[in-house]
Amino acid sequence: MEKPLFSNVISIKSSKEKISLFLKNPETLLKWIPDIIQVQPIGNNNFSIYRTDSALNKNEEISVSSENDTIYYESTGGKLEYTLIFNLTSKNATTLLEENFYLSENEHSHLPLKLLMPIAKHAFNSNLQSFKRIIENN
Repeated sequence: MEKPLFSNVISIKSSKEKISLFLKNPETLLKWIPDIIQVQPIGNNNFSIYRTDSALNKNEEISVSSENDTIYYESTGGKLEYTLIFNLTSKNATTLLEENFYLSENEHSHLPLKLLMPIAKHAFNSNLQSFKRIIENN
C-alpha cells in the first residue's frame, strides 16, 4: 500500500485487547465521533453510518475487518471513499494507536484534497482524543 495521506498516533492507558474490541464494533463510533448520529448494521461486518449535515460524508458504508493487531475500516458510498487503518502496539501499561488514512484506489474525487486533508487530519485527531477519553474512563 502506498503512503497514507495522513497519520495520527496516540498513547492510551488501556490494553490492546480492549481497544481492539472497541474499534471492531463500529456501533461504538457514536460514543467518540460527535458528528455521527446513527450506526446501523447492514450485514456481516458492514455498517451504514449517518452524520450531521456538516460532515463531508453525510452517509457512507463502513466495512470492518482485522488481522492480528490491525483493524481496517473501508468506507464506500460517500463523497470521499477511503480506508482507515488502525495499528495497535503494546508498550508497558499503554497501547500505541496509529491511525493511517488512505484514499481508495478507485477514488477520483473532484474535491480540493490539498485543502481538505489538513482539516481532515485535525478532525480525525480530535476524534482519537475523544476515543482515548472514553477508553481510559470506561
